[in-house]
Amino acid sequence: MPIIATTSGTTGTPKIMEFSDELLKARTELTALGKGAKISECKVVHVAYTPSSSAFKKFEEWGNLNGKKIIGLIAYDKIIETFEKEGVDAIDGAPGYLVSIAKLFEAKGKSAGLKQAITARARLSRADAIFIQKWLSPNLQVCYGTSETSQVSSGTAEEIADIDGCVGFILPGVQVEIVDGDEIRIKTPVMITEYVDNPVETAKHFKDGWFYPGDKGYITKDNRRSEEHTSELQSH
Repeated sequence: MPIIATTSGTTGTPKIMEFSDELLKARTELTALGKGAKISECKVVHVAYTPSSSAFKKFEEWGNLNGKKIIGLIAYDKIIETFEKEGVDAIDGAPGYLVSIAKLFEAKGKSAGLKQAITARARLSRADAIFIQKWLSPNLQVCYGTSETSQVSSGTAEEIADIDGCVGFILPGVQVEIVDGDEIRIKTPVMITEYVDNPVETAKHFKDGWFYPGDKGYITKDNRRSEEHTSELQSH
C-alpha cells in the first residue's frame, strides 16, 4: 500500500510525496550508512520528526527491518523521563534541537550517555558539536539529505571539524553535481521523481533525472579522508 508523506521543508513549503513499500525499504540501506558507526548497536532511537513526515516513515521502516524502536517528537518537559523510561540510546535532530536536549542533561549534571547522536538540516558550529558530544554522545554524526532523495552525505564531527560548514562525505551510490556555479543537484537510486498533484513544483525541482533542492555548496577532494569516500559536500 502506498504511503503518503510530506517533505521536511528543504525546498520551502512542505509538499506531498507518495512512497511505495519497496521504495521505503530500499531507503533503509542509505539510512544506515548515513547515521554513524554506532547506530547498528542502538535499540531505541529518538527522532525529531512528526509521524506524518517522510523522514519519520523512513526511520520507522528502517526500525521495523532492524528491530529498533523509533520514537518521534516528545514534549520538552518529558524528554529526560522518556529517555530513561524507554532506554533511548540514539538521537537524530537539527543542531539546535540537540543543543536544547543537551542543556537538559547539563542542568541535571549527567550526560545522556547515548551511543549515537546524529544531526542535519542546519549548520553545526564546532562549539555546539563539542557541547553535544559532552552531554549527549561522544559519537556525533553530521548528515545531509532530503526527503526527496534520502541520505546524501555523512561524516563524524571529527572528520569534518577543519572545514567550516562541511556536511560529510558523499555516500556510495549517490551522485552530487554542482551546476551554474554553486547550485547542488542530486541523484540517488531511491529518490522520488515527482510531488503529488503539484506539477509546477515538480517541474522546478526535478529535471532530467536530477533533484534540485535549491541548496548551494561545493565539493572538494581531500586525500586525508576515508579511502572509501574521496569527496566532501559543503553546503552554504
